[in-house]
Amino acid sequence: MTDDYLEYLAGRLRRVQDIKIGEEVQSDSLALHAEVGGRSVRMEVKRDFDPASPADAEFVAHALSDMRRLIEALRSKKTLSASALLAIEWRSVGASGGPWHAHLEQDKVGGCDIIAVNDPHDPRDLYLYFDGELAPSRLFLEVARARQDLPALVQWARSRNDERDS
Repeated sequence: MTDDYLEYLAGRLRRVQDIKIGEEVQSDSLALHAEVGGRSVRMEVKRDFDPASPADAEFVAHALSDMRRLIEALRSKKTLSASALLAIEWRSVGASGGPWHAHLEQDKVGGCDIIAVNDPHDPRDLYLYFDGELAPSRLFLEVARARQDLPALVQWARSRNDERDS
C-alpha cells in the first residue's frame, strides 16, 4: 500500500461522509441506527428477507468508521493500539467470507442494489435498509469494498507499528 492509495480511499469515503452508522445491544440482539445527512434512521442488514448474522451486522455497523479511523491513523503516521487493531480484525474475520461485491441497479444488471458475499454456507445476498427502504447505492459500494480493504489496512497499520517499535 502507498500514501497515494490512502488518498484514493479517503476520496472514496468522502462520498459517504454524510452517513454515520452506530449500534446498540438490545437484550440478545443488535440494533443498528444510522444518521444520514443529519437525519436519524433505523438500519437493517438482511440476507434476502432474513436478518443477517450478528457478525455481518456488526461488520457493516463499523465498516465506515473503521475505514475512516485506519486511514486517518495511517495518513497522519499515528499508531492505533493493538486492541483497536484486533477489534477491527475480528469484525472482518467474523463477517461472511470475502470478497464482497456490490451489484448496483444503476449498473443495469437487473434487480435492486445488493452485496454478493462469498459464503458457501449461505449464498444469499446482503441488503442494507434505512427505515425499510434500500440504503443509498454509495453505501452498498463502500461497505462491500471495506470487506476487502479493512484486512489490508489492519496489516499495514500493524507493520507501521512494528517499524516504530523496532
